[in-house]
Amino acid sequence: MTTRLTLGVCTFNRGPAIQQTLRAIADIRGPARIAELLVIDNASTDDTPRVIDDFIAHASHSHPALIIRRVVEPRQSLAQARRRLIDEAAGDFVAFLDDDVLPDPAWAESVLDIMDRQPNCGVVGGRVRLKFESGPTRIALRYSSFLARQDLGNAELLVDDPTRSLVGAAMCLRKQAVIATGWLESQAMPDRQGAALTSGGDNELCIRLRRAGYEVRYTPSAVVDHLIPQRLQTVPYLAKLAASIGNSIPMIKLLAHPNPTLSWAQTQLRLAQTRQARAMIFEWRREIRPIRLAEHEGRVDGWRYVLEKLSKSARS
Repeated sequence: MTTRLTLGVCTFNRGPAIQQTLRAIADIRGPARIAELLVIDNASTDDTPRVIDDFIAHASHSHPALIIRRVVEPRQSLAQARRRLIDEAAGDFVAFLDDDVLPDPAWAESVLDIMDRQPNCGVVGGRVRLKFESGPTRIALRYSSFLARQDLGNAELLVDDPTRSLVGAAMCLRKQAVIATGWLESQAMPDRQGAALTSGGDNELCIRLRRAGYEVRYTPSAVVDHLIPQRLQTVPYLAKLAASIGNSIPMIKLLAHPNPTLSWAQTQLRLAQTRQARAMIFEWRREIRPIRLAEHEGRVDGWRYVLEKLSKSARS
């Protein structure tokens, strides 16, 4: 029996801008193995539902073989929306595609090729290129990894570093592998919530998959373009993003650690505080300073949270 793929997009208040992504996804090749396209509307409050429904009505004529559904997930967070996507998916494999990416038509063929050849692969991702709608600014290029750029080289790769993740902008997961991790029952990291830039859900999934005995793999042939508008290239936005990323790193390290202890967390907090103090003293480059300070502050707060969490666990 041929295994099939559910293409999935989780969205919140994207409005008319989501049309470009939906058109690109509908044009992905491989209809014989694509079960459906699910658009998870994560409690949007703007005209996103109407835009999606209009697209579905149009696509029924332009792509008659493609089943497209809009599913409402009222619990606000990217992790909840993705959990709903896994629950609803008819495919053996499920694609997470952000609502601001443009996948190459061969994207599905590339990720399914890896899944077919590597039966122990739990998740595979590929190149994520940044497509700047204007610019790019110099500071956006410097912090391109914060904007989900991913290029791990020109060869297929087993990503086995326990703290390293694939970016969630475009990844394909084996549904049964995700179920085996227990992630559907509980998540430690909520990921994006509305306008909040909380992160780390992709890392948690990769960590859980490795612990369940599955592999995390990269293929350069699976390519998407990530749309970056001007507002995401500013110093204030990048500083806010840096704070969120910095805050998530301690929790990621906690999840990946085989035997975390209070003394380990205390040492990590002291190191983070030392690095923060050095940045406050020595970093005076006008554009870089607010971003670096925000990231260090996020890390310090994150390690305080981890230390508190371990302390409560030790007392219980």
